[in-house]
Amino acid sequence: MTGSYANPAEIAWLEQLFATTADGEGVEAVLEQARECVRQPERARHWRRWFAPLASLEGCWLDGVVTVANAHTRLGAALLRLQRVSWRRSVSGTVIPSNDDSGLQSHRRWLLAMARWGDRFLPEAIGLTRAHVALAGGMFALGQGRDWSAPRRALAQVLRCWRPCGTERRRMEAGVRLYRCCTVAWCRTWLAESETEARVRTLLRHKARYGQGYHARIHLAGRSLDDWLAEAAAGNEAALIRALLDSACLDRDDPDASRLLRATEFGGSMYGVFTREECRLLRRWLADPRPAEGGMKESGGIPPPPLPPETPASAVLSAPALYHRLLDPRLRPGALPAARRLVGRVVARSRRYRGFFPWSPERFREYLDRCHRRAQGEDVSPWSWLSAEACRWGIEQLAPAVLVDGCWLQQSAMLARELPEVGGPLRRIYGEELGDGVVARHHGNLYRRLLDQAGIELPPFTSFRFIRHSGFLPAAFDLPAYLLAIGALAGEFLPELLGLNLAIELSGLGNVYQRLAATLESHGFDAGIVRLHQSVDNLADGHAALARDAVVAYLRRFEPGGGAAVETQWRRIWHGWRSLETASRRFARQLVLGWVRRFAVAEWPGWISSW
Repeated sequence: MTGSYANPAEIAWLEQLFATTADGEGVEAVLEQARECVRQPERARHWRRWFAPLASLEGCWLDGVVTVANAHTRLGAALLRLQRVSWRRSVSGTVIPSNDDSGLQSHRRWLLAMARWGDRFLPEAIGLTRAHVALAGGMFALGQGRDWSAPRRALAQVLRCWRPCGTERRRMEAGVRLYRCCTVAWCRTWLAESETEARVRTLLRHKARYGQGYHARIHLAGRSLDDWLAEAAAGNEAALIRALLDSACLDRDDPDASRLLRATEFGGSMYGVFTREECRLLRRWLADPRPAEGGMKESGGIPPPPLPPETPASAVLSAPALYHRLLDPRLRPGALPAARRLVGRVVARSRRYRGFFPWSPERFREYLDRCHRRAQGEDVSPWSWLSAEACRWGIEQLAPAVLVDGCWLQQSAMLARELPEVGGPLRRIYGEELGDGVVARHHGNLYRRLLDQAGIELPPFTSFRFIRHSGFLPAAFDLPAYLLAIGALAGEFLPELLGLNLAIELSGLGNVYQRLAATLESHGFDAGIVRLHQSVDNLADGHAALARDAVVAYLRRFEPGGGAAVETQWRRIWHGWRSLETASRRFARQLVLGWVRRFAVAEWPGWISSW
């Protein structure tokens, strides 16, 4: 995966697309026609091949609607449940082409843009889902008998939690219109293209029955043309078509230059084999062997989005300001240059750490096991030097980071579509950090319960008042701002993100968290959030294990390129791993010094007397 997902220019492009799309009239009728066609086995196979570029994107418009800024609410939890039941990575039997140059590419662009900016287009995403469910999947589920009861229930829960204003309702209707319009375009294009394809297949199968025995000296792909014709006559004309298209017999770019068509002209070796109408059919098929661009207009597809704007060289924001802007979907696009600058600076400082070792899966696993054993200890008693008031102060300082727990994985659903073996584990971690759609299990909500128990009142974490709260240390936003920044730029910093994620999941294991939980409980605080991390982050099958497996799967993708390619990516992962310590160093120092000034000095006489 290369490049950046973050192209703010796509936002205005999507707004224009939703605003200018007319309703897809006749969608039910054209869908029924398509369903009737797909009942034929040959048409069904053709549909799976043709629709492959979009098949893996079903429901992707919901990938970006659930963020740490809304997942703690009832609406966010309902959206997460809807996202989960709508998730379908691919249509059964579909093989995604490695080089997609089909006419559906223009539709891939807006679907992927919706996955990137879903939190900016929540009403439209709900509208797309309403149309998708109402049409029983539309083209995505063509020919497949699927149970839509779960998506309908999940969508109904979202609509019960969502209280849209008039403008939001109109935006939702725009999402419905776009889905219906695209479905009509897709169906009509496929029906027209599949009819041509079917006619060509029938034609070649018919001709093959009578053409055997005349082409033994002509070879395609190491076999005689007679052999290919015999296979086509037996019903496998698809193999003959592929062989012809891969040879000089058929020319996609210039059909009239095709040897086969030239041979059908007067004086040619195949004159009279094909009628004029059949030759015209072959020319028409060759001129457009892939489906024509189906889109908003009959003449072409959706125009491509504009290129990303140039990044200002002087983009600088403080950590609290960046934290606030990255949580606000309206402000996030403008904050991306500053986010990119912050991630680059933290990663660059992380390169100074020693301890890097050459990659091997076995050594990597052994290293993690050693780290885990070192973190374990026999003493799990409370820290006597942490008073109840010191705990309360520490709970307050950690709020900016814990309330956005999981934010670095906000693009994990999109990663899971592109790189399922890498993104799949990350998506599972992210879902569990957000409580799997249950408000009471959301990690941030567990921490809110601890804040309430400690008597700590804070403004909403998405508000400007939160970053201006006078009780926070100056560095309290250093780490969470970095986590939000790298999460917003996952496409650019995926190796570093994998290393950072591993470091975070490993940090919840061992003696430190056990003693912290015991200390909180000794003062009557609920340590549920700490105990939860001790269990779900385990290195057997928990989050730490998933983070480890994602790293191994990612590096396995580079093995065909040789050891140098793997080592380059592994070094980037290592820098991301070390970046957790880099990003939190100033906060850790201020936390220790603040504790000394506030509590150690004040409580020193009492300690002396107790000795």
